[in-house]
Amino acid sequence: MSPHRLFSAKFQPPPLSQDLVPRPRLLARLDRGLQRKLIVISALAGAGKTTLLSEWLRGCPLPSAWLSLDEYDNDLILFVRYLIEAIRTARAGACRQTEDLLDDHPSSPVSAIAATLVGDLAELADPGLVLALDDYHTITEPAVHELVSALVGRLPHGVHLALATRRDPPLPITRLWLRGEMVQVRSYDLRFVLQEARALLQATARKTLSSGIVAMLTEKTEGWAVGLRLAAYHLRDFPEESAFPQDLRGTSSALIAEYLLHEVLNQQPPDIQDFVLRTSILAHFSRSLCEAVTGFSAARVQDIIGCMASDNLFLVVLDPEGAWYRYHHLFRDLVQHWLTERYSRADVLALHARAGAWYADKGMMGDALRHFLAAGDTPSAVKMAARQRHALMAQGRWQQLEQLLGQFSPDRVHQSPELLVLKAWLLHYQGRYAELPAVVQGIEAALAQSPLAAETLEAEHDALQALTSYLALDAESAVAYAQRALEKAPQALWLARLTARLALAGAQLTLGDVSGAYKAVYAGFEEVDDQDSPLKASLLTTACHVHWLTGNLQGLAQAAGQCLASSQDRIAPALWASANHYLGCASYQLNDLPAAERHFAAVVQQPYPSCDMWRVYSASGLALTHQAQGRPEEARAVAESAVTCMLQSGNTALLPVALALEAELAVLQGRVTTASHWISQFEPAAPSSPLFGFFAPHLTLVKAWLAQDTPASRRQAAQMVSQVRAFCESTHTTRFLIEALALQAMLHDVEGDEMAALAALEQAIAYAAPSGFVRLFVDLGPSVARLLARLRWKGTTPAYIGRLLSAFPATGGTDEVIDSRGSAVQDWVEPLTSRESEVLVLLGQHLSNKEIAAELVVSPSTVKTHTLNIYRKFDVRKRQEAVSRALELGIL
Repeated sequence: MSPHRLFSAKFQPPPLSQDLVPRPRLLARLDRGLQRKLIVISALAGAGKTTLLSEWLRGCPLPSAWLSLDEYDNDLILFVRYLIEAIRTARAGACRQTEDLLDDHPSSPVSAIAATLVGDLAELADPGLVLALDDYHTITEPAVHELVSALVGRLPHGVHLALATRRDPPLPITRLWLRGEMVQVRSYDLRFVLQEARALLQATARKTLSSGIVAMLTEKTEGWAVGLRLAAYHLRDFPEESAFPQDLRGTSSALIAEYLLHEVLNQQPPDIQDFVLRTSILAHFSRSLCEAVTGFSAARVQDIIGCMASDNLFLVVLDPEGAWYRYHHLFRDLVQHWLTERYSRADVLALHARAGAWYADKGMMGDALRHFLAAGDTPSAVKMAARQRHALMAQGRWQQLEQLLGQFSPDRVHQSPELLVLKAWLLHYQGRYAELPAVVQGIEAALAQSPLAAETLEAEHDALQALTSYLALDAESAVAYAQRALEKAPQALWLARLTARLALAGAQLTLGDVSGAYKAVYAGFEEVDDQDSPLKASLLTTACHVHWLTGNLQGLAQAAGQCLASSQDRIAPALWASANHYLGCASYQLNDLPAAERHFAAVVQQPYPSCDMWRVYSASGLALTHQAQGRPEEARAVAESAVTCMLQSGNTALLPVALALEAELAVLQGRVTTASHWISQFEPAAPSSPLFGFFAPHLTLVKAWLAQDTPASRRQAAQMVSQVRAFCESTHTTRFLIEALALQAMLHDVEGDEMAALAALEQAIAYAAPSGFVRLFVDLGPSVARLLARLRWKGTTPAYIGRLLSAFPATGGTDEVIDSRGSAVQDWVEPLTSRESEVLVLLGQHLSNKEIAAELVVSPSTVKTHTLNIYRKFDVRKRQEAVSRALELGIL
């Protein structure tokens, strides 16, 4: 929790000083901003940006909303919530739709948040609103800049945005300036001209000054507001101007502020100097906090703050009650430098330790953590991080958890089991499983060095170790660790329990115990009290994992739908993303392409880069969906964006998946050269961990070798597909076993071994038919369609194969598909019986009915009946026509 949660100053401009000098020329320029979208006041520290903006808003005819920003506001959701709170100071109850969106769909993309916020702002257009953001330079989060850019581009008429910043923000200000949609005030505009400087100097010095000294100070400070105020404050101590320090006259403008601040501070009583130096470590402070840090009495703190506030030079009052303050930014920066010169390192560390203890006592964990780290108090910092991480993990705030871990050095992380556990959970969330084993081993070593570590850490370690064992295909170890984690982990530690159940289910499946895999998941529902809890949604995601691997599309769709309903109102982007992904998987394989596109696109467009795993898998689904819809360029754009996303995030574990996706598309689009280039970069080793993505890169390799269509590439494809098939059979991964069998059928067919091809495809159909897989076969192309037609003529699941054949692209009538030789294959409604097939073969050998009857040991009349049935089904009248038709169809 940041201190500004405790006072209202974040949402109101600071009070104006009594010696304020009106600046009509600048106020008039800002008035023109009421006919523009954007006002930008960009200038160096101490130039008077905040003062000018505050002064203008007090005379502005429109209502205004104020938001003071700091470095702790670099979180998209937090920023928008503060923005809403600021707007409500001007219009109570505003922005309900945006608030509901954040509550119900926290993982909504920036575009959706911006569109909703623009809609809410449109309701404020009458009478209008000025939304002022102070210290915007403290914002570094790209998602926040993206939101503000979107707002600027779509602000309703009557609503204006004003920014005060030390540097130009990464917004389209040049375009806005050229279009006449922006007013800007810069450092040179804010310089006090001679007449303005005279008014400011005399008001602050509280005396009349000669033109000579006014001109000298204006020149030396270059009209800089803070420099003029410091000089005027310094002048109070010199009854005669001639006594004013001569060395000031020779001081460069670059050093004027430091010189004057040093002189002014030295003129204060020793205890005030000491107070200022000690409290300079604080970004914001109250009287109570100052007492804790300085050790001064409450009465003395009250006197010092009152004295400093009355001068209005160093101190900025942050709330009407005068409970919270801050130093002027420039003043604090300089004083912190002097602090390290006048106090020992041990003294400075002690100041931070006291501040950390005060914040911790008030429950302000973020501030406590920062000061404990500055104090070098690692144990207390880790303790604060532990208290924060559990709360943030329960809310799915992974981006903040990543920022939290980033505050510690790598050495500190590796020495702390608590921080290593957090790092491991982040790797799990991000899908960076290749990095996980080393971290889990580090946790074990750190726990051995920490005999007093909490038992919950051991439970988390066991859950993570179970996961790594499962991913390493060490099923027995995974079962043992998972069971131990479930015995140790309390119900509140639901993430550890969930991970243990995921590993247990996967391990049971690997061992061939499918019912045990489902039992491992569904036993967890007995622990769920709140039916809308994140634990329920997470268990459903785990169920989806098992359904997907076992090829149960109906169970997958049902579990994913329930998961989506359970995660809608939770701050859990990963649950929401996984539910949409699995719904997309089921929809795609059942050939419901519009539904697949809807679910995959929802994940790909969401703004949280930490959901890398679901983003890449869903990008794979979306790209192949576009390809199936006849939109190849869009498919390639999605695949390229997935690669870019992984490169930007540095996720080396998932980058190969994104690159394999580009190769998968290249094969489908006939770009063999591109696929061949990818082959040279792929490690052609057999699978060594579970296959559970949307597609299997190892099978992409088989398809690419098939596309090369050389004897050598076919041998490589045959070897790899045999390895994948054996792997899927040993791990009971039905989803990818079906595809491996279908690819084997294609290879056998290419090699001319039709019997082996049909046998492999028949096995694939046996696994696929119960769930009704469609796209898996259709995506393999026309050669599979021809083999399916052959199988159907043999009487193999004719209704299911009929549905498959009808899904292949038509070339003429709706019942035609194209085989690998380019000839048409009729998708007949009624296949031949096995006896009719035997008669047809003998007809092709030019045997008479009597000869056929003798061969089959039936009567000639029975042969005649079968022959007439063949004629009817082939729509022919003669024996030779039937034989020709069978040859045309590839049956003979």
